[in-house]
Amino acid sequence: PNDLITEENIEFFFEWGAKAAAISKALADRRNRALGNDAAIFKAYLFATQGLDLAIPSRRQYLNQSKFTNERWSFPYEDLSRERIKLVERLESQFVSCPFQRHSSLNLEFVKQSDLLDKNDVIWKSIRVTCNNQDVTPVLLNKDQSFELWTNIGSKTVDSSSRLESVCIKVNCDNILGGFSKRGKKDFQVSCATRIVLDKGTIPKHVSDPSNVSPNILMVLIDPISRPQFDMAMPRTQNLLSEQLNFPYFKNYATVGNNSGPNQAALYSGHILKSHDGIRHREGMWIWDKLRTLGYATFKAEDGCIANSNMVQSIQPNTTHGQALHQLYCFDFARPNCVGKKLAAEYLFEHAKDFVQTYKTAGVPWAAFLSLVDTHEDTMTLGSIVDQYLERFLQGINNDIENGKNTLIVVLSDHGLHYGPYFQSIDGESERSQPILYMKIPDSLARESHDNLLLNTGKWVTPFDVHETLLDVAGIPSKTSIGSSLIKQLSSTRTTCHGVAVIPDRHCDLLDSSLEIQSTKRKALRIPSLSSFYADIRKDHRLNQNACKKPAYTTEEVFQLSEKEGLSCKCSTNKRDWFQCNHHPLQEDLGQSGEFFALVHCDKFPLNLDIRVKKSEQRVSQLRQIRSRSNRDSRPPNILIIEIDSVSVEYADRHLPQTRKLLKSYRATGTTDVTGCHEGLCSVDFSKFAVVGPNSIANQVAGLSGCLTTLSHQSCFKRKVKIGDICMDSDLFENGMRLENVGPDRHTVYCPANASSPWLYDVADAEGYATFFGEEFCYAGSPWVVQENIFPMKADIELHTVFCRMVKHLKPQLEDTKLFKAGYGSYCIDRSEGFPKQEIALNVLEQMWHEYREEPKFAYLNGMAAHNYIAETEKLAWRAEEYDEALTKFLKSILSRDDRDRTIIIIRSDHGLQGGDSSVVDYSTQSEHRHPWTEIVIPDRYPVKTLIANSKQVVTPFDMYAMLRRLMTDKIDRNRIDGSYDLLREFIPARTCKSAKIPRDFCVAEHTPPPAFGTCNMFEEKQAVFCSDPKLGSSKVSLGTPGRTMGKRFTSSPTSQPPAQGTKRKETNLTSSKRTPSLALRKEREDTADISCNDKAELLSSAVNDILSHQWSILDSIVERYSKGGVKVSGGIFLYPRQSFVLISIIRRLVSNLRSDQDKIRICETGFGAGHSAALFLSASTRVEVVTFDKFNRPYQLPAFRSIEREFGKDRIKFVSGDTCKTVPEFFSRVDQPLCDFVHGSSFCTSDLLDLTRATRPNGIVTATAMGSLFDKSVYFGANAQWRNLRSNKCVARTQCWKEERKQLEKSYVFAKKGITMEHHFCIGISTGQCSYHNAAVNNHTYVDDFDDLCSEAGRVDVPE
Repeated sequence: PNDLITEENIEFFFEWGAKAAAISKALADRRNRALGNDAAIFKAYLFATQGLDLAIPSRRQYLNQSKFTNERWSFPYEDLSRERIKLVERLESQFVSCPFQRHSSLNLEFVKQSDLLDKNDVIWKSIRVTCNNQDVTPVLLNKDQSFELWTNIGSKTVDSSSRLESVCIKVNCDNILGGFSKRGKKDFQVSCATRIVLDKGTIPKHVSDPSNVSPNILMVLIDPISRPQFDMAMPRTQNLLSEQLNFPYFKNYATVGNNSGPNQAALYSGHILKSHDGIRHREGMWIWDKLRTLGYATFKAEDGCIANSNMVQSIQPNTTHGQALHQLYCFDFARPNCVGKKLAAEYLFEHAKDFVQTYKTAGVPWAAFLSLVDTHEDTMTLGSIVDQYLERFLQGINNDIENGKNTLIVVLSDHGLHYGPYFQSIDGESERSQPILYMKIPDSLARESHDNLLLNTGKWVTPFDVHETLLDVAGIPSKTSIGSSLIKQLSSTRTTCHGVAVIPDRHCDLLDSSLEIQSTKRKALRIPSLSSFYADIRKDHRLNQNACKKPAYTTEEVFQLSEKEGLSCKCSTNKRDWFQCNHHPLQEDLGQSGEFFALVHCDKFPLNLDIRVKKSEQRVSQLRQIRSRSNRDSRPPNILIIEIDSVSVEYADRHLPQTRKLLKSYRATGTTDVTGCHEGLCSVDFSKFAVVGPNSIANQVAGLSGCLTTLSHQSCFKRKVKIGDICMDSDLFENGMRLENVGPDRHTVYCPANASSPWLYDVADAEGYATFFGEEFCYAGSPWVVQENIFPMKADIELHTVFCRMVKHLKPQLEDTKLFKAGYGSYCIDRSEGFPKQEIALNVLEQMWHEYREEPKFAYLNGMAAHNYIAETEKLAWRAEEYDEALTKFLKSILSRDDRDRTIIIIRSDHGLQGGDSSVVDYSTQSEHRHPWTEIVIPDRYPVKTLIANSKQVVTPFDMYAMLRRLMTDKIDRNRIDGSYDLLREFIPARTCKSAKIPRDFCVAEHTPPPAFGTCNMFEEKQAVFCSDPKLGSSKVSLGTPGRTMGKRFTSSPTSQPPAQGTKRKETNLTSSKRTPSLALRKEREDTADISCNDKAELLSSAVNDILSHQWSILDSIVERYSKGGVKVSGGIFLYPRQSFVLISIIRRLVSNLRSDQDKIRICETGFGAGHSAALFLSASTRVEVVTFDKFNRPYQLPAFRSIEREFGKDRIKFVSGDTCKTVPEFFSRVDQPLCDFVHGSSFCTSDLLDLTRATRPNGIVTATAMGSLFDKSVYFGANAQWRNLRSNKCVARTQCWKEERKQLEKSYVFAKKGITMEHHFCIGISTGQCSYHNAAVNNHTYVDDFDDLCSEAGRVDVPE
């Protein structure tokens, strides 16, 4: 595509297009046929592309807009991987497929012949061409038909040294069959066919040992894709590999270079690429050369037309097969990634399957190397399209019993996307260094090889290691020492990224550092937008936009004409609904009734609107009395807030240029000497204003009340909800805040605990303000607004009634509570006629400012001009651009008034576009969503320097609220939300998003979201799947992708660095002196004090939250799936409600005692089982991390572990595989391993509890699994039992024990059979530190008081002597 338009032909290109459009228009005029608005306009899209980029500017190029507009996504949440699959399934119906219909009539196929071709075989004898199922091969040969034929051998005769394996033909079936094509050249159809011709030289003459068969090799390389993008864009394949096939997954697989060249060179040759041109074919250098010498049939191909890169494919590898596809993809390029009616990847998979089947039948070992380049574009759309085909291909290979057992299968990528807008961010650059790696080795390899592979999944590995593994599995001696085979245990240096020399330092720095601590001064990216293209076109050159037709008559004239003609009229005002009328309704009692508008509709005339705001003398008197009682020296300032819904800074620059230009003329600069102000007014632009939620409600609540909005079922109170309760959970933003309201549509609002009347309209009323509140739609009954749902609304002028009356006029049958469903409707008040709706509010405001000129005024308007989510980009901003003119005119009027020195104007938005089709398909919209436009105009008598300084910091609506409240009351608000600042009187320090209470998904300064299929909005189920924070998702499941955790990066989280050898072990977390229990601890005690320890259901409900409950159900389903055929099933903590409650309560209290936000509670357990206890621990707090030890020799264990990783984050849990009698002491005897804060022994090893206690820091918690008796021989107090020995050696102190209720087993487990009634016991103690590894210092602080109260009234038993 880059060759089509050049500097030399660009002028001709446009001239040709203009002439073509003119001819089209002339022909239409001659035939008296009306064209559509754009039929006679020449459109051209020009894109500058990088390298292999497929130049896709938007997902819209590959989505069917008609389907997309009508489709609503809504599905019940199950496990995370299924949700991603469901999402892609929904999108698959909307993907624009290859042009099947156009090419469907033509079909090319190989004629079934012997696989070994004769010397003089002719191409035409090997193929058959059909049009509409009619064989037209003879016609093509015997008639002078226009067609184009391509073959991989480039000749029409095949000799003995050539193999005809791919053929393509381009022909017009209509012409051949005698039809007539009106569309001419476009009616040429394309069809291709491939096959594998057996290479006789690979067939072994005899097999000496049939049992010693060389393993096959299948490698699928996705070029490029990162781990997070793979999870998001290819969920089917990810689910197949992780959940169904249980392939070991390497979470720390890293790159050795910035792009394909060095990583593919390492992968395929084991050598370092020393220069960009260093990839050259040298015999014996490549893995396929080495395999051919061992008798392997080899295959190397990819699904793209690429000839000039430093990728391996461009050297045309010397393999048995694969070259036949190289030029096939260049034959037809009507659409990227399609050849005729099929995806390029389909041809690749079909050809590879033929290759595998052919050589499997011949008894020849094979090695196939496939590369997918579909993801070489920055929207990830084509990767999602290919997902189902790759899943099907891998499933088929694995299902083949012979192939599945004796095949090394590797699915990997060479790197993440390394160009484009997202790559310009820290997050994007980090993802470049996070390729995927899944690997399944042949079953025939020794058990030790399988164990080593699993142990190595947590180590840092590179493509050099994958290359060495290929050699090792194939039995080829290695001649380099750069990499190490993954079926052999890797060295201890592989525990850190910087410990691997071949990984670039820059890559390690990005992978090992937490972005949470980065400065919020990072500038937000500006993502290229299609809307920018349309915004640059002059208005008179754009597609026609229908402006409102102005009424031909005034309202009075309409009444006069109607009276003459005897027509019927109806009227309505803000006080009166529609009624019959014969004169103007505002003439009855002008200005006294509070009616400020009249809608009039008479037969034969369009709807008319009159606006006549008149001040109420009675109201003015009330306001002045209120102000007279205050001690304020001066009159409060006027405050005008115009909030244009869904406008980002970038959107404002594109589509509101006149308003931006006007405000810029007042722009203040400089913090020492302020310059730029004009006529005593100063404008300040806030480049880092942030959203505190995804939608209007969250941001309006913050800006107008200073309160916080959270997701209902993920907020502080999940049970016993009571308005006025104070949250005491230090993990949450609402910690220390009062529950104000459980609002509609999943919204819950928390306000500062001691705040009284935080709602600014209550403040305005108390301070004597005349007030205006405007929404430009009828919100009666709407769940999507703040007013009336969360805070009561009472303003002097409320705008929404005019829109309600218009809805009733058009839809009189609609119930009042459903009027909001009509939405904004048409641009004009009467379809295409009458007053423009978006000018109504500005007209009312201007009249109000005039009428109440002597009174302080507080006005808030939520403008809907940009709240437009249609799919057509060219129409997206029409209303906003029209509004730009009206708003500029209005602001000029306000800024020229005599009272401008008493007026503060805020022009802002709540957020960028966040819903509808535009946010789903465009990355620019997803990014802009978090970057709302905000400018403030203030008189220069205010501290402008402070405002300018703060405009360079991260600012939130909470800060805006603090400023507004101080301006309105002239008092410091002592009860405002923590971390907020008065923009005019306090300097905002450099702060993190967390301290500013900005959720991670909306933190522009610290986090750049990757391209997704939609914008994160936790309040909408169909959009919550795009959120990275588990606490923002559904009540049933965390909706982040693997690696996404609270307060962490979206990408796979870094592995902590152990201290260097010889350094002092790091002691963690807990305080060293006894102190008064914290507020959170006291609150926890209040929450648990009334829990009945005799009530199993209540115990479990208090310990098991929604996420854990759902995770346990997932684990149960995994166990059920894998536990067939006599597999033993683990028991688990889920059998013991009392122990679950006690343990999770203690963990939560330990968390509440942590010294800093960075500290964690480290829990170590033996006996992973099916993962229920690990999930329980992790659900207690986001500040818990788990190390679990087990043999992991049951088929359900690794899938269960992976499921927990996805739910809670890969950085929060890790496993150590092997005999725990050996692995626990080996693991903790190393000085680089920090000790544990809490240990839980639950395995068959008779020394686990002893070893775990040695691994516990002083005053850590020691627990063990519940047993049938406290006098058992292994765990508790039998002769030589572990707990007895721990107590005797003074390793544990202050032991306390409980008894579980009697329970009959409903199924069989490892320890007991179905139907048995059990009554188990368990104990808890505190480590003294005297037995800890490395003589850790004793900490005198204990936490006995912290759990003395738990289940004190029931279940307690005496501790055996």
